[in-house]
Amino acid sequence: CAPHLLWRRAPMPVMGIPGFVTWLEQASPEAVVAVPAETPREADVVAFDMNGLLHSALRSSRDEDEAILRVFQMLHANLKSVRPRSTVLLAIDGAAPLAKMETQRKRRVSTSNRQERKKRGVSALCATPGTRFMGALEAALVYWCCAELSTQRARHLTFELSGSDVPGEGEVKILEWILARGEERCGKIAIIGGDGDLVLQALTLSASSMFVLREAPRKK
Repeated sequence: CAPHLLWRRAPMPVMGIPGFVTWLEQASPEAVVAVPAETPREADVVAFDMNGLLHSALRSSRDEDEAILRVFQMLHANLKSVRPRSTVLLAIDGAAPLAKMETQRKRRVSTSNRQERKKRGVSALCATPGTRFMGALEAALVYWCCAELSTQRARHLTFELSGSDVPGEGEVKILEWILARGEERCGKIAIIGGDGDLVLQALTLSASSMFVLREAPRKK
């Protein structure tokens, strides 16, 4: 009889460059500049990769309502550090490509095990597209944008929100938004988020007036 053929499934690709930002800080320390709180910067476009803010809020909150409130507080704090002249872009992670889904699956298993042991904070798994929490968050962000537009300081601004129902990660959405409008037309760009991919993607752009604002890690 004919021998059985065994088909092995090819391993899933993974995304990301582990240790990239650490390497960049060591290889080019002049590329990292502290932003004094008393001296805010200005940018024509301020783009938020909401994933980092969201996970930080979930870790430090007792419930989902408090997490949304903390997101609001972090948005306000960042807009005091970097004042927008024309546009504020909020980009929330949507469905990721297949390679990133495998990475996310492994992270979610690890996160679930850690939080089961700690029993502290709101589960980061809430930040998954399609959850009840993400629906509530996006509705709250629409309210936040409308509330900002009603103030004198923000009446000249345009607010754009890309929700979790739009496929793609937040940092990719920001990059596509900039490229679609043209880097030169965007003017000075500030990208806010803690993901190292933001730094890598910013380096691929030709715009000279661009910077990435990342929160410095807190020493324990």
